[in-house]
Amino acid sequence: MNHLLADVALHGWQVVPQSRKRPSRHCGGSEGAGLLVQRLRQLRLDPEYLEVCHSSMCEELKQVCAACRFKRTCALDLASGDVQSGLRIYCANAPVIDAMTVNWIT
Repeated sequence: MNHLLADVALHGWQVVPQSRKRPSRHCGGSEGAGLLVQRLRQLRLDPEYLEVCHSSMCEELKQVCAACRFKRTCALDLASGDVQSGLRIYCANAPVIDAMTVNWIT
């Protein structure tokens, strides 16, 4: 995933207003990818922007989510609004997601 971190460091990220709701069709599809979309939105990152502007990164993030053994735990955490637990404890995409939240542009 080092190339993903390098790519994230070179790009800015859009912030999504919390009131903005969209269907989970971009950067998603499978259960794990749907959870990725929820996690990104709860962190106020735009999954549609990621899909359009950084499609290869989005695909890699989706693949990691699809193979994740912690989908149930992730779903429960996200349903309760606890987006940070997964990033600290079990999310294999945490380094990339953390880099995106640090490097966003308004």
